[in-house]
Amino acid sequence: MRILALSLLRLGDLFHHVHLLREIKRHATAVELHVLAFADARPAEKLFPEFRFHFIPRAELQTDLVERHRSWRRALHLLKTAVRDLNEYDFALTCNLTHTAFSGRIMDLVACPEKRGLRFEDGRAVLDSQGLRYVNEIWAFEKEPLFNWVDATAASVDVAEPPVLAPERRGGAEVWLQPLTSDAKKNWPIPRWRELARRLRERGTPFRFIAAPGEGALLAAALGEDVYEMTFQALRETRDRCALLVAGDTSVLHFAVLERIPVLGLYLGPANPFKTPPRQKGAGIFWAPVGCSPCGHRLACSQATQVCAEALGAEEVELAVLARLKNMDIGSHLTEARALFGEVQSFGRVHFRRTHAEADPGRGPGSLSVAGAGPA
Repeated sequence: MRILALSLLRLGDLFHHVHLLREIKRHATAVELHVLAFADARPAEKLFPEFRFHFIPRAELQTDLVERHRSWRRALHLLKTAVRDLNEYDFALTCNLTHTAFSGRIMDLVACPEKRGLRFEDGRAVLDSQGLRYVNEIWAFEKEPLFNWVDATAASVDVAEPPVLAPERRGGAEVWLQPLTSDAKKNWPIPRWRELARRLRERGTPFRFIAAPGEGALLAAALGEDVYEMTFQALRETRDRCALLVAGDTSVLHFAVLERIPVLGLYLGPANPFKTPPRQKGAGIFWAPVGCSPCGHRLACSQATQVCAEALGAEEVELAVLARLKNMDIGSHLTEARALFGEVQSFGRVHFRRTHAEADPGRGPGSLSVAGAGPA
């Protein structure tokens, strides 16, 4: 039995979809699961050999359709070829995990007896299930929905909710710090990263800065620190060294969750902790509840300064790092901070602490203070 799943978003979204892909494969009998993605997500092909990938060259299509010296006919030919090749596999089921107009049109062109998820008929979207209507008519317009993206998408394609993964402590002692993201609005200021590094060094906490290939030299110059360039495959191969990953890049966070690495996410700019939290029980999240957050991916920052990033101080992140390393509760120490701290619960939703009464009595013998934590 062959099944096709459409994941036509960014690489980080594909990593998030892996939870759903594995659930689809687990519940089907003798299934060969194919995934249609944009060529930007090609690194996933080697990372997840359990799926068979097909790619659409998004950048080429956009160039052909936008630049005056290129022909739109070439873009049409590329799409026709991609769809023709897909239809040779005689898929029994196609699931659209994407919920975009483009993915819905691709669904229309794929020859398949059973289709789940957004698609079109006679120019109108077909929303033939309660879950599908919820995602497209309600969830998409909410800032703090009751369901996260994975669970909402699972309902839209009639798939069981994937389990929320638990992190694994493998004995590693290093804290990995990943400052850069694909969107400047998600970046925590470099001076704050330098201050966090200083604080961790003074406590004797081992750490390293990591970056994507090609970003290391520039980041090292800005930080005044050594930076290790790391592919996703290298992150997988060296994961045993990492006790905690601190990052604002959600693609790195989502991949680390799949590798069972404990994570602490800095959700700034368009990153929405209610929609796309790390699918990891106990994962920590910082988020500043300013009026403009989360903002749009394609929009410039609407403020004179990046207020969501300015709300998060190095001391608060240091405190959260030490708490996770020692498995102790942060207690009330962050309740006066402008940025909220939360943890992902066992059902996948993040819970932010908003009062002094919300300390977790089950995490260690007491609360942790910056003054008395000692070396990690």
